[in-house]
Amino acid sequence: MRKVVAILGATGTGKSDLAVELALKFNGEVINADAVQMYKGLPIITNKITPEEQKGVKHHLLGFLPENPTQSDYNVRNFKRDTLSLINSLHENGKLPIICGGTYYFMQNIIFNQKTGDPSEETEILIDDDTVTKENAKNYTKELYDMLKIKDPDMAAMTHPKDTRKILTYLLNIKKSGTLYSETLKSQRESSKNVHGGDVRFGRENLLIFQMNCLDKEVYEERLLKRLDKMIDRGMLKELREFYENYGTDVSVEKGICQAIGYREFINYHKTSEDKDFEDGKQAMFFKTRRYGAQQINRLNNALLSQCKNSDSDPGVIFSLDSSRGGEFFKEDIINPSLDITENFINSYNSTDFQAFNTDFCQFKNDLFKNVKVKPTTELLKKIYTCEICNISVKGESEFQKHVASKKHRKMKSSLAKKSRQKMAIRV
Repeated sequence: MRKVVAILGATGTGKSDLAVELALKFNGEVINADAVQMYKGLPIITNKITPEEQKGVKHHLLGFLPENPTQSDYNVRNFKRDTLSLINSLHENGKLPIICGGTYYFMQNIIFNQKTGDPSEETEILIDDDTVTKENAKNYTKELYDMLKIKDPDMAAMTHPKDTRKILTYLLNIKKSGTLYSETLKSQRESSKNVHGGDVRFGRENLLIFQMNCLDKEVYEERLLKRLDKMIDRGMLKELREFYENYGTDVSVEKGICQAIGYREFINYHKTSEDKDFEDGKQAMFFKTRRYGAQQINRLNNALLSQCKNSDSDPGVIFSLDSSRGGEFFKEDIINPSLDITENFINSYNSTDFQAFNTDFCQFKNDLFKNVKVKPTTELLKKIYTCEICNISVKGESEFQKHVASKKHRKMKSSLAKKSRQKMAIRV
């Protein structure tokens, strides 16, 4: 097995810059693992690396899918197939594969050998006399969820009742395999001894993982705000306006490039041109990007670092890189130690003490959970809780408790109680 490098982590932390520098140094090519950057179009809003920033390094799976959201059906199975093929091809040509991106759901299927079924041969579900496919599934969300509750109640309990895409995927897998989706996941977790499912694919000796982060939250927020302003200055609004005019504003945010943060946030501004709608869109885009960055890191900690015990069974050698200082310090804090680590990983893995590379901004992470029993916390393993008062569903007990304690919930509860007392008074 030959070496592979993966660069994961939060948006806006310098993943692409690091990938290019590693590729230049070690005769590598980059495989994009950012789902929305795989599509043509919207280069500003998806923050695609520019040709100038690529510095001549070959980038695969970048801007190769149709921009039209109704013409593309690229999913994690396609990504897994294409990426593994590219890795083999690059190795045969003496190149170092460098997988770079923040879509961990995609990356997880490369790091681990996920064994969930492939529903590609099944494309439709019958509800009464109606044929339901991914194109019209949104019109049957409740019916599909009710069907999942009957066919696979355990999976339904972990699935948001409005997550049509996942509900349909689970039902199609059940239809094809004849096996409950929840049982498939359970079997996978038990056989691999991985609560998140899947055996390690490459192993510690062959996979080097850099987890990019910005631990200074104030710096990170300021960086995201500046990046958003830069996007606007570069013509993001014009880019969005042309996209809306070409494809409309009612395309599902689960389709293709419309999944990108920013597509939905500026629709009202496109319709009204009001300053308030512009500011609302800008604020919504910032908050969603910040939340997405936090989710990326949480997912990595829960689904990746939790599987490491600093042993040969670890999924790879993992380093956390903190780009908080950025700017002129990026080379000192991030680039230089990563180059040294990669060189030792490639040329002298067995004799390298990776902990010796620890600095304030570069930390060896394989021993983080060595003596800690980690409780499964991924979104997949969380139960869905429904608030009957507010008529909303949330994933996980902690999120549900936050909702119950929220001002919105307390206000709704008080309002319903008041209406109930008024009705009782009228009856008396």
